Amino acid sequence: MKNIPAIITILLASSVLSCNFKKADAKNESENPVNALGLAESAKTPAAPSQACKDMALEILTTSPRFETLTKGLHEAIVKNGGTAFGITLEGSPEAEKDALDYSPTYDFSVHETYPDRNVVIARFTFNPKEQQLYEYDSITDKLNPIDFDKNLLEKLKQVCQ
Repeated sequence: MKNIPAIITILLASSVLSCNFKKADAKNESENPVNALGLAESAKTPAAPSQACKDMALEILTTSPRFETLTKGLHEAIVKNGGTAFGITLEGSPEAEKDALDYSPTYDFSVHETYPDRNVVIARFTFNPKEQQLYEYDSITDKLNPIDFDKNLLEKLKQVCQ
């Protein structure tokens, strides 16, 4: 009986010490949706062709003026409203068995706000590799509307996704 407090103290101390502490940086990993997805950066890390194609489609999306406008200040607004971050989900892909929720001939992304009790989709985007065009889905008209993006990335896409 005398050893019970000592055993409890040892167990508590070992459980605290076994936790992985992460140094708090100025940026949260989830602030960058590319990192939040855990996608390889094809420029830095060699990846399988399907992984690199997915990464290129994501880069085309995240560097588009519309995406940048949509997400500017979004993280701060979400945190202010009790959320934790925003993220991107790859909902459809030509390589669905490897990297997406479902098959699609296009790369279909949704942007969502993350809260403790829910994820709220705030926008949907599609990159069509055959047409080489980025679209934003308009839920009111149920149409894909073409949006501007960096056309210089198309050459990089061709090289990566041969």
